Amino acid sequence: MAESSSVISSSPRVILVGPRGGANVGAVCRAIKNMGAGPLITVGADFDEAAARDWAVHGVDVLEARREVGTLEEALEGCGLVVGTTARTGAYRSDCRPVRVVASELVGAENAAGPEGLPSAFVFGPEDRGLSNHDVARCHRLAVIPTAPDYISLNLAQAVLLCLYEVNLARMEAAAAEAPPVAVSTEQADASAAEAMLVAMEEALLTIGFLSEDNPEHIMATIRRIFGRAGLDPRDVRTLHGLARQIRWFAEGGREVAATKRAEGKKLR
Repeated sequence: MAESSSVISSSPRVILVGPRGGANVGAVCRAIKNMGAGPLITVGADFDEAAARDWAVHGVDVLEARREVGTLEEALEGCGLVVGTTARTGAYRSDCRPVRVVASELVGAENAAGPEGLPSAFVFGPEDRGLSNHDVARCHRLAVIPTAPDYISLNLAQAVLLCLYEVNLARMEAAAAEAPPVAVSTEQADASAAEAMLVAMEEALLTIGFLSEDNPEHIMATIRRIFGRAGLDPRDVRTLHGLARQIRWFAEGGREVAATKRAEGKKLR
């Protein structure tokens, strides 16, 4: 097989959360090299780098360029569309769809944003348990790789290779059709800005009692899915962040200020 000459640094990023197997990480580097993706970002990694280097083969440059961060939120800074991967089902994973469908949307977002757009990202969880509900909630889309129901677990590098293959396939199909797949947005919001807005929204909804203090994530997971499907642009995020601030202001004493201004015939803003 011919190898590509360089790693494409724009899209999609590959983010590994908590990888523990050096051979797995090395094989992921090789998959990234094969599919022309990258860069590789690891979160809380603890693996044998010598084994990773051995398994990377011609993808050693991907391994050497790897960036290590402490949290998924850091890894997502500067990203647009974020795709999480899962093989498990559950209350927070009901919206997962086949990776081929999600890859088409990802390519649509890339094409709509153009060369100056934010890079997309695929997020993969630890080898033994996958992404946590906390990590899943930070993703805009959830992708599943169809497998035989008797054995759904895939090796980490296999999963990365298949996801990146589907992205490449979607790109080729879009180019052949001379039209992009479904466009999510003309300009994707930075994932870190969207996350800050969602944190502010959660705080505001807790303030007015819409969310349960004992388990705010239950309803917030649904709210996150709604905003994730919407393909928010930067202006959307700024508007929603402002809405969250205004809700808190109103609930924490602003109501009396607003009532006084209205009684005096003054504008609120």
